[in-house]
Amino acid sequence: NATENPPLSPQYAPTPIFQFIPADGSELLAIPQPSDEIKEQSPLSSMPETGFWMDVSAPILAWAAQIAIVVGMILISVWHFDNLKTGIAAATLYLLLPYTNQMPGRLDHIVPAALLVWAVACYRMPILSGVLLGTASGLAFFPLFCVPLWIGFYWRRGLIRFLSASSGMLVLMILLL
Repeated sequence: NATENPPLSPQYAPTPIFQFIPADGSELLAIPQPSDEIKEQSPLSSMPETGFWMDVSAPILAWAAQIAIVVGMILISVWHFDNLKTGIAAATLYLLLPYTNQMPGRLDHIVPAALLVWAVACYRMPILSGVLLGTASGLAFFPLFCVPLWIGFYWRRGLIRFLSASSGMLVLMILLL
């Protein structure tokens, strides 16, 4: 049956839909749909439909987070190193990473990354950096691994303000669950 094992193109397909474009130029194959039996067994079958606003807001938030990362990288370079060219080069290298092209809609990775970039940009304000790091830690676990670095950085200048802001924001994010 052609829908069980469609001939795939020799290139890597960045999205699942493009995997079903035939390599030999024949007619497009129908995308196989899971049977009702498989749908009932799926853990996602009980989840509600996302709806129009979620379908519209997720790509907008992904684009905004990507732009925030790029602008934050450029501003870090301008504010802290007085070099616009280095910031543009770093932002360009970030945009050239394969991950930014292959999975641009992973909000669970992009939004915390944007918050971390802006926490670094605002490092002179320990409360704001703590709020940004606490929010990022509430959205994903990987920013928590940066906390020891921030504690070492703020050891003599703003440690209490940073820790109270980051832990307060983390507690607030937990309570919002």
